[in-house]
Amino acid sequence: MKSAARIKPTSTETGPFKLIDEAVNLIKFAPSLLLPYYIGSLPFVLGLLYFIEDMSRSAFAADYCSAASLGMALLFVWMKTWQSVYSNSIHRRLRRAVENPGVFKRFRTAVNQTIVQVGGIVILPVSALFCIPFAWCYAFYQNVGALDDGSKDGVRSLIRESIRQSKTNPRQNHLLIFIFGVFCVFVFLNIAVTIFMLPQLLKKFFGAETMFTMSGFNIFNTTFWAVAVSLTYLLADPLIKTVYALRCFYGVSIETGEDLEAELERVQRASKQAVPVLAALLILAAVSAPEAAANHAAASEKSVRISPDALDRSIEHVIGRKEYAWRIPRDQVKKPDEPSSFGVTLIRWAGGIVKKTVRFIGNIVDSINNWMKDLFPERAPPNKNGSGVNWATSVNTLLYLLAGVFLIALLFLVIKEMRQKKDENVSAAVYAESRRPDLSDENVAADVLPADGWFALAKELLESGSYRFAVRALYLGAIAYLADNRLIISADYKSNREYTAELKRRAHGREPLIDLFVSQVNFFEKAWYGEYEVSRTDALMFEENHRRLTEMVSESA
Repeated sequence: MKSAARIKPTSTETGPFKLIDEAVNLIKFAPSLLLPYYIGSLPFVLGLLYFIEDMSRSAFAADYCSAASLGMALLFVWMKTWQSVYSNSIHRRLRRAVENPGVFKRFRTAVNQTIVQVGGIVILPVSALFCIPFAWCYAFYQNVGALDDGSKDGVRSLIRESIRQSKTNPRQNHLLIFIFGVFCVFVFLNIAVTIFMLPQLLKKFFGAETMFTMSGFNIFNTTFWAVAVSLTYLLADPLIKTVYALRCFYGVSIETGEDLEAELERVQRASKQAVPVLAALLILAAVSAPEAAANHAAASEKSVRISPDALDRSIEHVIGRKEYAWRIPRDQVKKPDEPSSFGVTLIRWAGGIVKKTVRFIGNIVDSINNWMKDLFPERAPPNKNGSGVNWATSVNTLLYLLAGVFLIALLFLVIKEMRQKKDENVSAAVYAESRRPDLSDENVAADVLPADGWFALAKELLESGSYRFAVRALYLGAIAYLADNRLIISADYKSNREYTAELKRRAHGREPLIDLFVSQVNFFEKAWYGEYEVSRTDALMFEENHRRLTEMVSESA
């Protein structure tokens, strides 16, 4: 494979649903990460609800509106600062970093968020009116919170990096916004219904009369909608922040390699933790081995004695099985009076229902047929003019003719479809033969044939004795199969090392699959690029590993 002259960003290789799934797993297995988010967001949301309620109803609102607005601005900065702390904790967890930013970096984060995030209050609504630039603007402000760890060289550096990451994979960004938009609508509807129905349920089951039940539909005021929107924000926004933190992490890792360093550190920690466990198992095995050997020896010394009556009963039971009943005449076979199991009873009941249904449908068909015969009799009495055929007979004949024409047309269409499929199969075979790749060409790509095509070609090469080319066909088939299952993205500029790194990222936690693919890559490079002479045994072993690889992928799909 050719070495890569240019590497595509990892975020372009990750679908939106996989990114959301990884974010959900992060939150699920580390819920303590949400603490900074709610430390910053809850005061602002509660203050905003009180501000809206007070400003809309208080008679003295104009006297302290300026002071209250300043307080809301400070709470907004407080919220954005802690949300940035939350996004950075996600980033540190992904990098498996243990350092904790100091007070100075937190202060710089607060300053940066104050300078940049305030503009989002105006820019985001305006960009939403024009629709097209909203996705980039929204991603930019999410990236500002995710990338600001207090160590950037000024606000300009943070803005440049956020803009660059917001331009990464616009298709993924737009899909994420659409998915989260639908998700937020459903969350909002669930919260609104819950707030409305909870007092009604309390009244229904406990007789508790509240101001909400007495208000009726007057509950749907501005305060109700503000509370529903606020709760939706508090529930959905942490997931959104986590997804965009992951997006920035993968985007930055293209240049820094942080994802590979984190994976290497995880492997090293796992190996260190496995050493004491292995030692404990060895000690336990050494202690329990003598006792197990003694128990086995004692058991082997005991002789099992069976009485003749028990032996005769066992023989009669075995001979009475169904597999030996074929020699017994049918008139001598006695059905056991054992009670039927639940499964047998259920099958018999279902069979009876099917028989009754078929009988009912048959009766309906017979009734319709008799009604048609009565409506259109085969022979009608002659009319007054002496003619032996009336209008009913003519209609009946016409119906039979139409039915015959319909059957002939249906038969013609079936024959035509069968011939067309046969021609397509022949043309597909001719096309596949014409597209048979030249495996001696170094530039042949894995997407030239489907995975089944590569496997069939490898079979032919194994039968003809071309073991080296068979190994390459199987390897290219593995690349095509992994690409079909979205574990890698096949490209002619990628190297084997890049395919391995990409599979490790996408198949995270499936070490047997990764190890098997790495062993296949190592043998392929030794066989194709080295001077190793591939034998039939090597080729068959490589084919067996290829089969195991496809089974692992299909089982986890």
